[in-house]
Amino acid sequence: MDIPVRSLSLGQRMRADLCAALLHDPKKVFLDEPTTGLDVVAKQNIRDFIRYINQEHQTTVLLTTHDLSDLVKLCERVLIIDLGKILFDGDLANLLTTYGGQDSQSGFC
Repeated sequence: MDIPVRSLSLGQRMRADLCAALLHDPKKVFLDEPTTGLDVVAKQNIRDFIRYINQEHQTTVLLTTHDLSDLVKLCERVLIIDLGKILFDGDLANLLTTYGGQDSQSGFC
């Protein structure tokens, strides 16, 4: 409580921001690149917590990400939007089948 935010690590700030966003138990939460720039352990902790709030608190989580491993570990539904147009709306398996090619699945697991 006595440590200035600017002196926290990126992972600590991300966790604090996530906690602040969930303070009032929202039914929906929007997360923008929640694991970007984090080390492997911090990424896993954030992902575990996101999965927990989704499953245990029934919180709908919408997230933007460029990290495909976030999609694999967190998402049931994927939307790809480009310049305001929805290019894809479906599950990850369908995305990989439609756009990923035969070898792309192995790169995500």
